[in-house]
Amino acid sequence: MRAGGSTAAVSFYEEAPRRPGVEEVRLTTAPLRSAPARWDELAPRTAAGFFNGRAWHQAHADPDAAAWHGVVLGWVGGTGRPSLRTVVPVSHYDRAPARPMLDPARLFGSMLRGGRLRTPEAWGRVTLIGATAGYRTVPVCHPDDEHLWARAVQYAMPDDGTAAVLYLDGPTAGRLTRYFPRAPLILTHARTVMRIQGSTFEEHLGALQRSSRTLARREERVFADGARAIKVLPLTAALLPDLARLHPTPKEATAAERELRRYLASPLAGSAHVILCTHNGATIGYRLVFQHGDGLVAHRITLDPRRTGHFAEQPVLQSHAPVRMGLARHLQEIDFGVGGFTEKLRRGARLLPLWSLLLRPPLGWTARHTREVNRRRAGELFDAYAQDMDVDDLALLRLIAQTGMFAA
Repeated sequence: MRAGGSTAAVSFYEEAPRRPGVEEVRLTTAPLRSAPARWDELAPRTAAGFFNGRAWHQAHADPDAAAWHGVVLGWVGGTGRPSLRTVVPVSHYDRAPARPMLDPARLFGSMLRGGRLRTPEAWGRVTLIGATAGYRTVPVCHPDDEHLWARAVQYAMPDDGTAAVLYLDGPTAGRLTRYFPRAPLILTHARTVMRIQGSTFEEHLGALQRSSRTLARREERVFADGARAIKVLPLTAALLPDLARLHPTPKEATAAERELRRYLASPLAGSAHVILCTHNGATIGYRLVFQHGDGLVAHRITLDPRRTGHFAEQPVLQSHAPVRMGLARHLQEIDFGVGGFTEKLRRGARLLPLWSLLLRPPLGWTARHTREVNRRRAGELFDAYAQDMDVDDLALLRLIAQTGMFAA
């Protein structure tokens, strides 16, 4: 990371209105482990914001040996008592990131029909800006300070190599392009989210498509017929032995317990809960969730294969129990993550396309490449999930597949 602006192949345009008076802006860098605690206060209090806070980043830093993880900090005010106003997580890779969902050559180049842009060598060193764990990026700042966030992004970019902001939802991506108008917007992946509707479970079901409503009611009846019950508890050390025993092998049990202990030892502990599935008082399954502001992030789900499988335990833990928890706590949204789309869509979740701002594309990248990737990615999502998608989400994917252009 360097100080000063970049001569990157993107233009930076600052459009936001200034506040009264003169703002002295200072940009600094820090290693991830030394980032100030106030970072968490700036992250939005939403499910998306959860993945962009200090606690999540420090607990999930990419272990890739080729990476350097840090932050750019945007301060406003004099040197006496400056105010931290924006935080930009940054990861520099000397070679292609080991994780496929972070590697631009695999995310974008592999979607092309041929040519050198399919190879990691074409992308050179890689700088990723935003959330590299959790796969959902939002600016860490007050909405009025997005111009400061954009300045910090520009500051974070080195003089060479590929640079990108990965995994933006459509509205956020569209809003941020005004600061980087020459940066291609590329359809990258998708995740499933559920808007919680109404004040009761029946009101929520009433807002879903008929097929989702019918399926949910049937699964809830089967679950009750099996004398299964749901209990929501804060994650504590006392629960860990029972949770670990649900995993089918000692290796998986050890790995799961290690992960849960890591959460308990981190600032994430206060937001971590487990949704327990029980039968006659014995725990037979659980779902790890995190509550952040008005959002719920649904994480690990585990079921004892010897005692489950006949009474809809999986769909209840996967979808219905998190909805009931959200209703009880007056939450707005559940983030179900980037996998298992079909089962979640069938139970009322929506498919949320995720975009990336390619701040500095590799040499030779053109608008034709952007359109080709967008068409193919949208076509793949359409073909795989069309039969279970909301009609508005389907129309959006169809438009992107036809034009190759950004749409949200």
